Amino acid sequence: MSNKLHPLLTKGENKQHLVSGKNNIFEAEKELTVTEMRGACMFNIFKYQHREKGQDESDNEKVEKYNDYLDELNFIPKRLKDTSVRRAWKNLNKEWDYNA
Repeated sequence: MSNKLHPLLTKGENKQHLVSGKNNIFEAEKELTVTEMRGACMFNIFKYQHREKGQDESDNEKVEKYNDYLDELNFIPKRLKDTSVRRAWKNLNKEWDYNA
């Protein structure tokens, strides 16, 4: 059985900046706690909803992706909120596909 594609990615997108390099999703999930990552998602949702230039379709898609990811983070039990996101996923036997 293959892993489900990570909620911040869309199949076929060229989003290597999200999955490779120093500041990517995978690395952030290793370093940030569930609570911290929730805050990062909420910030990005706010940012894309309130752009001065006005919302375009890509901003709306980003809001939707961050909301989907936030929903996943919200299902992590309270006892794991202060652990890294990667540790919480591992604890819950959840694996993501980080290759779009």
